[in-house]
Amino acid sequence: MKTISMQNTKRNLTALATIAGLALGSSAQAASIVWTQGTITGDSIVDTTGTLMEAANFGDNTVTSPTINAVTFTGVDFGSSPTLSNLSGLGYDGGNNGTWSSTGETIDQLANTLARESGVGSQSATLTGLTDGAEYLVQFFIDHSTDTTMDINDGLGNTVTLNTLGEYATGTFTADGATQALNFSIGVGSQKLSGYQLRAVPEPSAAALIGLSALGLLRRRR
Repeated sequence: MKTISMQNTKRNLTALATIAGLALGSSAQAASIVWTQGTITGDSIVDTTGTLMEAANFGDNTVTSPTINAVTFTGVDFGSSPTLSNLSGLGYDGGNNGTWSSTGETIDQLANTLARESGVGSQSATLTGLTDGAEYLVQFFIDHSTDTTMDINDGLGNTVTLNTLGEYATGTFTADGATQALNFSIGVGSQKLSGYQLRAVPEPSAAALIGLSALGLLRRRR
């Protein structure tokens, strides 16, 4: 009897541990993002790591779709309630033009437009279409004539602060589900953003295998 009782106890404990693990996994809202920040200086700041999932140039009905460093940013008119494939929840309702000082490169077309939502100091958005455990890279670009700051964070305390006079953020993370939460807040005035891109990054092991295979082919040829 004691043996059966102990077996039942072990089974119950195992079941409880499994349920607890599932509960913890489902309660996770976001993965930790590692941020870097920089100034918009030219086309080369557009990252080309991995595979492009989506790139968008925010603006109004005159927005263009520039190709910058081999990445095409699709023009998105926020005055017409657009739908993005991998970024949802942004409450912008219009766009602006003419706030950028030219660098003489194609990125001027991205920096010279933006989406905005008057009177909104903070809002949330979600990256979608992710694969649990896969690596991703996201970039956000902002330029506006107002000298203030924009904070972007992952909901876990990891924040990057951008000056709205022409800066960008690059974030890398390992997805813990199909979505990734993001929070945006601006120091003064309304929400605004010039554009973004999302890229899937191959695992280092896969990249290493590709490199080894290429090396093996070269040795065979020699």
